[in-house]
This record gives sequence, structure tokens and C-alpha cells, in this order.
Amino acid sequence: MNGSSLPLDDVDLVSDAVVAVKSIFPEKEYEEELQNKHFGEYTPVDFSGFNRKGMPFPFWSSESFTHASAVLALTQYKELIATGQLIDNHGHY
Repeated sequence: MNGSSLPLDDVDLVSDAVVAVKSIFPEKEYEEELQNKHFGEYTPVDFSGFNRKGMPFPFWSSESFTHASAVLALTQYKELIATGQLIDNHGHY
């Protein structure tokens, strides 16, 4: 978020653009904005996971979040090994 301001109706976004809002909205205004198109699209309100076809993977630029996610994944892996839940039918990891 570099502080650029774009008009909401007349912008042809390219696929490598990251569009975000950094603000606090009153709930009523937020609910109203969900009904409006922004950049030609409605704001998605239903989340069906990141493994759905056509769903982009989330972007984040936080070293802390990346580190925490990696530690969580390694901890879960270690627990699966320790409890034998990761062993296949042949006794292999």
C-alpha cells in the first residue's frame, strides 16, 4: 500500500495489482459498500478456501506472519510424526 488513490469505477486492473483499503468503516457504510461494484467486481463475501479452482492464493508481506506460519506447519508435522499419523501402510514416513 503505497498511498496511491484510484477511482472505483473507471479502472482496468491488471492481474499483478494488489488492491486494498486501509481504513475503519462504520458498519452501515461497510454493508452498503458490499452491495456496490468496485473496479467492476463485487466484493467477495463467501470464502470457500484457497484450494478452489480459480481462487488466487493470498498475498501477505509480513515476515512475522511468514515465520509464524512456517513454525506452525513444522509443529503440526512434528506432532503427526510423533503420533504415527503420517506413516503410510508400509511403515514409511
